[in-house]
Amino acid sequence: NYTVNFTNSMSAAQFVPVMSISNITSYSTAIAFDAGPNLNSGGYTGYASTSYFKFITGNSASSVPQDPAICSVAIFGA
Repeated sequence: NYTVNFTNSMSAAQFVPVMSISNITSYSTAIAFDAGPNLNSGGYTGYASTSYFKFITGNSASSVPQDPAICSVAIFGA
């Protein structure tokens, strides 16, 4: 899993992350506000605040976490 820390905290925890990852497999995906342990864990609480958010990458068909070679993140927020 990954944690993105903001240099300057957001005024509110209302933001949208846009993520792009390199192709690990034909079922590669990135899931925001989740930190695992697998892609089906559904742990969506406590994984974002005004100063950070967490996400996980992996194979959506098997729910196995995998690290991509390239991971890009953009944040849009208030």
